[in-house]
Amino acid sequence: MLNAFPQKGSSWASFFIIFFLLALYSPYSASDSIPLQFSPESSISPAQLKEVAHSPFWLALLHYDNHTAHIIDPHFLLSSDNFSVERELKLTIQFLYSDPQARCRFPARYEFLARELQLPELSLDNCKELREFETRAPADNITLVFASENISQPSSMMGHVLIKIDGINHDEKEVSHAISFYTDTRGVNLPKLFYESMVVGKKGYFALTPYSEKLNRYRHKEGRNIWEYKLSLNNNRKKIIQYHFYELKQTNLVYYFDDYNCATLTQFVLSLAGANLHDNSAFWVTPVDTVKLIHQQGLVESTQLIPAPRWKIRMLGNELDLNTRLLVKRSIDKNTPSNIRTISSDKDRFIAYEMAEDYLGLNLAKNTHDSEIIQGTLNQIKSDRLQDPQFNIDISQYKAPTKTPNDSQLGVGVLRWLDEDFVKLDLLPSSHKLNDDNRQYFAETELALGEISVINAIDESKIKLHHFTLYGVRSLMPRDRFSGGLSGSFQLGMNQQIHSDLKFHMQAYTEGSLGHTYNLGELSAYGLLGGGLATSRLDTYVYALPQLGFIVHGSGNLKSHLSVQLLETSSNEVPRQFKWMYEQSIYLDRNWSSMITYAEQEVKDLQIKEISFTVKRYF
Repeated sequence: MLNAFPQKGSSWASFFIIFFLLALYSPYSASDSIPLQFSPESSISPAQLKEVAHSPFWLALLHYDNHTAHIIDPHFLLSSDNFSVERELKLTIQFLYSDPQARCRFPARYEFLARELQLPELSLDNCKELREFETRAPADNITLVFASENISQPSSMMGHVLIKIDGINHDEKEVSHAISFYTDTRGVNLPKLFYESMVVGKKGYFALTPYSEKLNRYRHKEGRNIWEYKLSLNNNRKKIIQYHFYELKQTNLVYYFDDYNCATLTQFVLSLAGANLHDNSAFWVTPVDTVKLIHQQGLVESTQLIPAPRWKIRMLGNELDLNTRLLVKRSIDKNTPSNIRTISSDKDRFIAYEMAEDYLGLNLAKNTHDSEIIQGTLNQIKSDRLQDPQFNIDISQYKAPTKTPNDSQLGVGVLRWLDEDFVKLDLLPSSHKLNDDNRQYFAETELALGEISVINAIDESKIKLHHFTLYGVRSLMPRDRFSGGLSGSFQLGMNQQIHSDLKFHMQAYTEGSLGHTYNLGELSAYGLLGGGLATSRLDTYVYALPQLGFIVHGSGNLKSHLSVQLLETSSNEVPRQFKWMYEQSIYLDRNWSSMITYAEQEVKDLQIKEISFTVKRYF
């Protein structure tokens, strides 16, 4: 029997020595052999488990709030068959300490739990894909990026937020990446799009792309301004956020426009910065909400605005008089850039050169066949500028999203209509109306999603729908000599329309318009030519709807709006109508405003007068 044991120098002895050494130094031995038998039930008290399970940090890792788990992928939510935050915590610990590769699936969860519960240490050195993600997409700096609204894209009409990470990669090169969450909104069937994105959910895409690609797309292709908010985070927080990105990129996500969108996901991620950033009280979480929250929590280290060329030209043009702006345009259009040197003021000349460069950039993008001439003019301007003093233009707080009113609102008021007195209730889940304070937007705009207005006669107890807007946008973009600019609107909803019986009937409608707006100092004048399709129980018809309007910003916090419109229809049931309206807005503070509205509508020989007073609360 003794001869059956391996002897010194035999191949069996060598095998056992090698096996012993491998066992001793293997990354899945020694320190890991004990943890693989770790039991949370026997090592952690129930009270401690419950405390950690309900902590804001753990809830953020699970993307859980208001009794809702926003991610139901069983590869992400281990307790998806019978979910609870405590059960998910227990299963996560068991998973981490039962499979050596489990820690590679949930590195952020491991980092948090190991610290909070003093769990046995596990090594992440053998997580090759995680290490590759860290080195190729370093997160030495983390920045929240806000792209301004784009009303032509349904998914971006309230703006978009993403996260930028940058640092030195494995090749010792400085790189930056954009990490964003979005869905596919292609198509023209808006009711179908809203149903899918708000009721059943759409496939969500969690993408890592070079940041330069996003910057070019937003600024040059879509004409959107970019705000960068560099976050003040310690290295541990940066690492956990980066690890959580790695967890999410392996997860199937479902996008809901109102419930789990780019802003919602970003707030969960940034809650890992150590503050409870997810706003549980928000009626509808929007990108601007996220920007405001990081400022409220003191997480912003620095701010930078990167304007789209068209907007930069408009912004700089506000600093110059009309003659100087015309001189700049003629100098570029006639290829005589040396004329800009005739501007006597050093500061005005500096601004003029800035405008000229951006104007040439727009021309270069449109006229590729003249690219050599345009590039030559651009080079001459850059050379001429070297002779002049340089100025710093701080635009970081220009039209700041943080200064806009909150983008949900509730209005309560009284209405005199059809010789009756009504109490009126208006609810706008998102986002803002033309009569709101739009001074921090780049134009007078309106975006209404799910707006509903109901009225109740004071001497009755019957509630009536006044109007409902499923989707409504309006942009009164002032026309600019350099970059042009169209104004327009689109609405889809239901409203009360007077018919030939001189009674109001509820109708569904969709309409659109195009036109121009001209900025004359504090006065904006616009003209729109539009039309639409409407249907009620009495008739279905098409109509034309030309409109004229004037908006005046008075002293203090006042805005006046006068509009006139003519309705011309193809229906015998709906006669021609003329309507004019005057609306006076008074902005009390960032949370409150009031509106007084007077309107007259002429139909046949009937004149209908309407007057209302409304107080709005923004939340």
